[in-house]
Amino acid sequence: MTMPYLAQRDQRQTLEWLHGGLFTVLLDSQATEGRLTVGLFDVPKGEAPPFHVHTREDEVFFLLMGEARQDAR
Repeated sequence: MTMPYLAQRDQRQTLEWLHGGLFTVLLDSQATEGRLTVGLFDVPKGEAPPFHVHTREDEVFFLLMGEARQDAR
């Protein structure tokens, strides 16, 4: 495996997310042999991913700006 690194701004892939949000890939799973993906979500106020369950991986959130509510069912 090569040394994983966060993609520079001009190398990042940005995907359209639900309801006008964006997901920018900072470090993809290919660079970490499927162990980790790091991304930046930018979503309008009041929007969130639909409820879902991860059975093979963890999910971690860091809030950079604004407010968020997390429901861990």
